[in-house]
Amino acid sequence: MAIYEFEGKKPQLGEGCYIHPSASVIGDVWIGKKCFVGPGAVLRGDFGAIRIGDGTCVQDNAVVHADPEFIASFGRGCHLAHGAVVHHSDIGDNVLIGIGAIILPQCRIGDDVLIAAGTLLTPNTQIPSGKMVMGRPGKVTKDLPPAMIDFIRLGNLAYQELTGRYRSGLKLIEE
Repeated sequence: MAIYEFEGKKPQLGEGCYIHPSASVIGDVWIGKKCFVGPGAVLRGDFGAIRIGDGTCVQDNAVVHADPEFIASFGRGCHLAHGAVVHHSDIGDNVLIGIGAIILPQCRIGDDVLIAAGTLLTPNTQIPSGKMVMGRPGKVTKDLPPAMIDFIRLGNLAYQELTGRYRSGLKLIEE
């Protein structure tokens, strides 16, 4: 794993989490239990801090960062999809941030929210709980149906289960 201390700040990893060897976790980063951090993901706690809640999935090539004196925080059971970027914002519980979405500084996202793929949230955007957000810039498009909220939870449970499968089943093939 590429886990780095930076200026005396060491990442803290929760029980049962999985960090892919090609991911980078640097400095003031706290990762909760049963989290998945995929290939190429970067959690860079060098200027500011990063807090990842239990059961959260940070997929391939996603990036999380914070400016000095700020925190990028995720609640429990979040899902940061492939290539998404979050810059010191406050993300609630059970939030799905879609592929390639960009969350700029100081956004606040409530619980049970779906940020669609490719969405751009401009600085200081506030998203209430239970909403779907789409567009560039992102706007609330509708209330999130209960079935979709459950779907996000089930997706996160699958990634929590995947942490154990990766720890026991991923093998580097050297030729």
